[in-house]
Amino acid sequence: MSALSFDESDDAGSGGKREQKKRDKEARIRAAALALFREKGFAATTTREVAERAGIATGTLFLYVKSKEELVDFVFYGEIAAVVEAAFRTLPRRGDVLTRLVHLFGALYDYYASDLAIARVLIAGAILPPPGARSMPLTFQFIDRVAGVIREAQQAGSLHPDGFPIELATHAFTLYVGGVLTLVNGFGSADDAKNQLRRALDVHFAGLRLPQKPKPPRRRP
Repeated sequence: MSALSFDESDDAGSGGKREQKKRDKEARIRAAALALFREKGFAATTTREVAERAGIATGTLFLYVKSKEELVDFVFYGEIAAVVEAAFRTLPRRGDVLTRLVHLFGALYDYYASDLAIARVLIAGAILPPPGARSMPLTFQFIDRVAGVIREAQQAGSLHPDGFPIELATHAFTLYVGGVLTLVNGFGSADDAKNQLRRALDVHFAGLRLPQKPKPPRRRP
């Protein structure tokens, strides 16, 4: 091994360790913020307390977020990104488009329903995010991935191909948001929100469904 390749490997290893430390610190910040929001509420929590709970200096916290409002966006991004990835990882490969979409949106309903107090804090920040919010690209990426699910249904011949997937996905996301607001305001459970969403999506996609050809009977040997 040459000296040059050794140095490059050493730099790569150092970079990997730095990145891991950064991720660990981000996870501690999110965990500290969530714990304090549960214990004291958002209004009574200070950034100094979050830093102390995370085991870092307040100045270090401000390298990640500039304000308490930005901290909410920081927490929202980390939490929701994990929920979304898990939802797509467990997405049924087959099935009608409504079932697949309710699976994706339903995972988010389940997360919010697991702790409504935290959900209200996160949703409030997501509805009016600060400039440059991390959550905005995450939302657009999610809608684009939902559009991919709709596109798959079109390619499979169950939805009319003339519909624009990204527009249909945006409309579906809007219907999902209505369920979120119902849920976090205590007007139903996660299952209620899923059933409500499925009914709304059923109407939304009604004019785009294509009749399915019956499968030919299996021949007996």
